[in-house]
Amino acid sequence: MSKLINVTFIDITTGITLGIYEVPLEQLPQSFEVATTLNMGGSDWSIEDAEPKMAEEFIATGELTLKMRQLKKVKTDDILFSLPTISGHIPTDISKATQFNDFIFTMHEDNWRQYEFLNKSSFPLIDLEIDKIKEVKTQHTKTVDKSLTAFTKCHLRTTINTPDLDIDLNKLKELLDATELGSFALKGYEGFVPASFALKTSKTTYYGRLKGDKVVELSIADFSEHTINEIKQVVDVFEVVFIDWCNCEVIGAV
Repeated sequence: MSKLINVTFIDITTGITLGIYEVPLEQLPQSFEVATTLNMGGSDWSIEDAEPKMAEEFIATGELTLKMRQLKKVKTDDILFSLPTISGHIPTDISKATQFNDFIFTMHEDNWRQYEFLNKSSFPLIDLEIDKIKEVKTQHTKTVDKSLTAFTKCHLRTTINTPDLDIDLNKLKELLDATELGSFALKGYEGFVPASFALKTSKTTYYGRLKGDKVVELSIADFSEHTINEIKQVVDVFEVVFIDWCNCEVIGAV
């Protein structure tokens, strides 16, 4: 006969005990240290906490407490996006070591490469991506309130992978009059973007990735009237183009 475990189910949102049931051991996982979902009463619940977490422990005591959160299904028509586009090449690998230590720059992953420099050879792919973004902005917008417009669709940019720029890091620092060289991390990741760097100027922060001493990816944190002169300098000196993807603006187009 299968061993029964006395399991207490608690709704973590309300703190209410949903029930106490005897559950056959073979219906329980060996560990709750990984994400676990169960179906209860026709609804899916995620296990947020388990006491104890390991099977050998609740086998020994015959007792297990599960704190759960109900998973609610969302209609796709109800999903709204704050941005009309994001990069499809967000780096997921991390490095524990920093290459530059003057400061650490962090940013949400949705902002990765939203304002970026590309080679002129990236045309006509740039135009292709901009056409897709314009379609989202004209056909998939929703007014939330007087100050906020959201989008029912978000275009994932995938056609331009690594920009493969060829910019000398020291020349870039000199051009921007940047004296601090830091490392770059995406928020929520326990480490740094590999081969990354960040440069502070009086107007904004530049970030990107290196191959040796060459900048192969280059973006800025903020694009505004205060940064436009710096951007034009980079565009002119290194013969690249600058893209503000969300606003479909290009500087240095041929």
